[in-house]
Amino acid sequence: MDPRDARPLIAGAIEEDLTLYAVGVPPGELPGLFGRVSENYQALGIAILLASGEQARYRECLVRSAWARLHQLRCAGALQPPARERATSFGEGLFDALAAGHWRLAHDIAEACPPGWIPEGEYEDDFCHMRLIGLHTGDSPPEPAAVQALLARHAQVLDGARTPRLALGQALFDHDADAFAAAFEDFLREELEARMEARERLGEPDADAARVWMRGYVATEALALLRVAETAGIAPAGPHPLCPPGSLPAGPCPNFPDPFAEIEAAR
Repeated sequence: MDPRDARPLIAGAIEEDLTLYAVGVPPGELPGLFGRVSENYQALGIAILLASGEQARYRECLVRSAWARLHQLRCAGALQPPARERATSFGEGLFDALAAGHWRLAHDIAEACPPGWIPEGEYEDDFCHMRLIGLHTGDSPPEPAAVQALLARHAQVLDGARTPRLALGQALFDHDADAFAAAFEDFLREELEARMEARERLGEPDADAARVWMRGYVATEALALLRVAETAGIAPAGPHPLCPPGSLPAGPCPNFPDPFAEIEAAR
């Protein structure tokens, strides 16, 4: 799907959900609404970047996705019983915040995640991976003991198997640029295959299909990994698949507003 065609479909879906939020929805439906808004802002940002090269608008959409994920975490954890959307690896808002370079928001998301694995909302290896990335969002490097414990747990869950994500985490811990580059290449290869398969299952060209298509062009998880690797001084030189020019903005990230706070302020 052409990003120019995807853009209005995704923007319409976002507007619909923001209108629902403004009108008011039952508390139990809020985690799902926040999740849709987060996913769609990510996809809209990608469509904007690819269609017109507007890096500032792309960056703003990623930040808005991250705000939506933060709201999702908070409301999902406050429900009784807590909703599965509170799981650490349930959404990609953390990746979007890092891709945008908004470290404070990324850290807030990581801090809002529960400290433990949520079996009904995520696989344990996904939890370990996302938790590890979250440890790298603080003002200072993560505690080595905490990183080692997560890596050991991740390896135990995999029962001897090796995956690119585990290798990436180990390379970050070891500050091994060559190992990170090799694991990153393997990670991108797997992501490309998975995203191509997702496209093949698509039906009508609606907002859901548009979102899947845009995810097939850019992987904010890959961008987040590059951002963390940059701080460690081991980021591999590009270009890379799923990381097109302009997708990893340089310089401080503007403090783009929280779309839901804007709605609340207008009530």
